[in-house]
Amino acid sequence: MSYTVIRPPFTLKFREMSERELEDYRERFLGVLSARRGELQEAVRLSPGFESWTGDRSLPALETLGHWLAGQVETRPRADDEIDMIKERGRFDILGFGRVPLNPVRIAVTFCQGIATGKQSGGRLKELYDYWSRSASAVEAN
Repeated sequence: MSYTVIRPPFTLKFREMSERELEDYRERFLGVLSARRGELQEAVRLSPGFESWTGDRSLPALETLGHWLAGQVETRPRADDEIDMIKERGRFDILGFGRVPLNPVRIAVTFCQGIATGKQSGGRLKELYDYWSRSASAVEAN
């Protein structure tokens, strides 16, 4: 079994979505989260060497998930229109706290790009969790 990539029935061009569309997306995302977590657990456990993974939200489970994910990531060349769209968007730094919300999907995509290019290892997922956890704790303390 391979993990099925979810394909929402609407655009994923978040910058172009209205506030209502973004709210609908959020509701749909949260609504399928439990089922998606179960599908992920099944896909991981069917992979050789990961049969006992529990997905129990512990730090060791997260670290193991990072190593599993490192063996799953693939890339494809971007089409010219995709490259043009990226260039049009320009640079947008995700700060994570304060006036700009944390974007965990973007963080995961960036992590996967690092895996695919060989710049990061599976252990980086736990490092990312630790970093953002500390950052969130620092903001809450202020």
